[in-house]
Amino acid sequence: MCKVKRKILYGVDFSGAKKACGKIWITKTQINQNCNLQVLDCYPVEKIAGKNQFNCYDKIVELIENAPMNTLYGFDFPLSVPEPFLKHYSNWNDFIFDFTKKYPSPDEFRRDFLELSNGVEIKRCSETIEKAPFSPYNLRLFKQTYYGITKIVYPLLSKKSAAFLPMNELNKNKPWVVEVCPACTLKKISMYFPYKGRGQEELGNRIKILNYLAENNIFVPFSLKNDILSNYEGDALDSIIGAYSLFKSLSYGKIENSSNLKNNLVYKKEGYIFS
Repeated sequence: MCKVKRKILYGVDFSGAKKACGKIWITKTQINQNCNLQVLDCYPVEKIAGKNQFNCYDKIVELIENAPMNTLYGFDFPLSVPEPFLKHYSNWNDFIFDFTKKYPSPDEFRRDFLELSNGVEIKRCSETIEKAPFSPYNLRLFKQTYYGITKIVYPLLSKKSAAFLPMNELNKNKPWVVEVCPACTLKKISMYFPYKGRGQEELGNRIKILNYLAENNIFVPFSLKNDILSNYEGDALDSIIGAYSLFKSLSYGKIENSSNLKNNLVYKKEGYIFS
């Protein structure tokens, strides 16, 4: 019998792009009695929400609000910012509320943070340890950070619809939301190959990664494999890697015991990457 507390896991590959609906992929999985992870579905959010960027964000919020209590979501956008920007906040919740009021656009967020840091892209503690590629306000990531915080985190936090770990208390009566990083996970399992692209090499590497997951108790239905592998931008595969990260973190007890993490006082504000 598998004793993990959360049995329904969602890996979400997020995007802040204008055409985000086709780039945000969601993988729904379930942990079975033998402690294996069964992939139930993998799809772009436009399949359930259409192509309007903000409708898609609203749909994701709705999914979490209506999720069963034993659900865990992993998103690949930064849930916070580096500690030097958080000194004036007593807790993470206060930062989220102020950030959403303070910055009406992603460009203003990035401009202000670059000015405050004298042009240096500072990383969070967890990003350095887990070897995340970018700072939250990096040119390639800042829109993802901005829309993730303002359109996903803020509405859920405002309605107290989810517990964000390790920043919030572990509430067993709410869905849990954590941060994942597919690139960090691939580095950890020595599978960080070029897998995003139209070429045969990239396709071959997507196959290698999917095979690795299959060898490590992740069961992907044959009916989904073609869609996952043919998604040459790698968003579908990233969402599965995100679910795998949740699965391993739960298995090791890291999520349920996240309040006991080393450097926890930092992570309570900066957030933590579960890879």
